[in-house]
Amino acid sequence: MFRVLVMARDRGRCGNQCDHFQPMEQGGAMFDRANLKCLCRGCHIEKTRRECGAPKVPDRADWDEYVRDLARRDR
Repeated sequence: MFRVLVMARDRGRCGNQCDHFQPMEQGGAMFDRANLKCLCRGCHIEKTRRECGAPKVPDRADWDEYVRDLARRDR
């Protein structure tokens, strides 16, 4: 029910998943629509990774440069 209300409010701007602005582990309210926002799957995964302290997933340009650097080292 809350997901449907949040999706309607946000007009599905980023995607079809709901996420908490303030994580529940940090005191965020689970069923407060003011603490919920729509995110696509990719943004939701990236936000959760950051909150857990995982390193940022490199964007394509960074990845390409990393691979080129590895190739230069192997010569």
